[in-house]
Amino acid sequence: MNAPFASAVCFALLMTGCSASDGMPGSSRPTTTSTRQAGDCGSVTLTQNATGRIPEPILSCFVGASRDNRPARLRVVEFTTEGDPITTVYTSGPGGQVTVVVDSRQDKYAGIGNHLTVQLCDHPTPDRGRLLLSSCVKK
Repeated sequence: MNAPFASAVCFALLMTGCSASDGMPGSSRPTTTSTRQAGDCGSVTLTQNATGRIPEPILSCFVGASRDNRPARLRVVEFTTEGDPITTVYTSGPGGQVTVVVDSRQDKYAGIGNHLTVQLCDHPTPDRGRLLLSSCVKK
């Protein structure tokens, strides 16, 4: 690997862990947290009302791992209109399948019922700062 390319890759990885936001509802930019554990693509806190985007390096990490049948994890926190956090954890598994766990237990206005849902989906695809999945089935 040549030195300029290696430097660019290291810089991109370092920048993934930086943030210009406090991660609170109404923030203008997503907060990203990158960990050093293998298979962990990071954690992102998006702005309120789904206006934030997942940074491209984090999406690429997760989608690439899934396409290569490698285990990977991505955690995304979004906020409701009232400011309650909804946490979604994506975990890639064999055959490109993705387990999606949505935790809305902290949503005060979610109503009654189970606020922890689990789905098994196929083919994660990045789309304008979001992760699109197909053929999802509730587990």
